[in-house]
Amino acid sequence: MKQNFYINKFEGQLGNQLLAYNNLCQLSYPDGNVSITENSEIPKYFKNINTFSGKKKGLEINANSVRKGVKYQNRENIVLRSPFLGELFFFSTKEDPRKFLQIKDEYLFRFNNDKTNIAIHLRMLDLMKNYDTWKKNNPYKAIKHEYFNDFEYIKSSIEICLQKYSNCNFVVFGASSLEHFTDQEDIENHRTMDKFPLYLKVTSYLKDNDITWEHSITMKDKNKSYFYDFSQMTECDIIIANPSTFSTCATFLGKKGKKVIYKKSFLDIASKNALFWTDLKKGGNDFYKIDILI
Repeated sequence: MKQNFYINKFEGQLGNQLLAYNNLCQLSYPDGNVSITENSEIPKYFKNINTFSGKKKGLEINANSVRKGVKYQNRENIVLRSPFLGELFFFSTKEDPRKFLQIKDEYLFRFNNDKTNIAIHLRMLDLMKNYDTWKKNNPYKAIKHEYFNDFEYIKSSIEICLQKYSNCNFVVFGASSLEHFTDQEDIENHRTMDKFPLYLKVTSYLKDNDITWEHSITMKDKNKSYFYDFSQMTECDIIIANPSTFSTCATFLGKKGKKVIYKKSFLDIASKNALFWTDLKKGGNDFYKIDILI
């Protein structure tokens, strides 16, 4: 029986969608047909993606049921529903995700240098309100926000890269492109890095220490699609990572053999709260693992 695997609805933006799509492809491999809702961003940027309109019906499975051993092999139509993100990634990923996710030629990026290109992925999140209460009641959520604002982590990562690798070039990835925002006040106040303290600290540190660096494609030209940043990040040699599905997916796609740097204190807490981090702390897999803990 030929099996058909579907996703009717995605959660979140590109990174989340790519995780879910990879999970679906892994579960269906090698003989299943995979199709996703036409509302996804994936078909715009990746080759050979089958889509459908409307809503498909079939046996509904998710990460919890798959990890518990649900039997779906003899069902014709299977629908993957939430939760289906990091909970499934290490459990289901046996094939190289690059087999299923190939960037379209018009979006491909290649570095025109002989340097060790290192991605510094900044995400513009302010520390949450009532932070002390969150830290007491939800340490996982609190430390995740800390991570997105941790200059010392990025500084230490830069220093280690300079010690371990030759001819380093740091690429600063940051604000989303303007295509995601229509409100001018939001664009001016929240979607430029100019007022983001972490960006200012990081770029000042790079400049003050005469370290070779550059802005990512979208930070050079905010009229460019954010996907150019994603494509550029997939071709970096090293990722100074954070808890973002954007940088996670950029790591296991594009150039092979990337090195990943992560924050140890975050992983220690996160691994007690979510299966993705539990699996990652245990070693991850051939396609995503941590090389350096700070």
